[in-house]
Amino acid sequence: MRFITIAAALTPVAVGFPFASVGHELSSGAPVFSDADLPLLAVTCQRRDQEESGSTRRCYYECLGKRIEIEVRRSESCPLMIDR
Repeated sequence: MRFITIAAALTPVAVGFPFASVGHELSSGAPVFSDADLPLLAVTCQRRDQEESGSTRRCYYECLGKRIEIEVRRSESCPLMIDR
């Protein structure tokens, strides 16, 4: 496993990510990655509201400022939190 360090020009913070291969480099020597190279992050969303309609229940969640909706059977409870 290989670790590289990425440092933004305007911030003094460096972050290390494990990657199998490194892409091309900027003139400063900093490696450049596509979105596909970035690790996936999970977000836990909290339930904000719910409503019943027919045989289903719609559950509404707040996820990083966005409203997410899932649908469950009316006999089921909306989870308090979901991971996205």
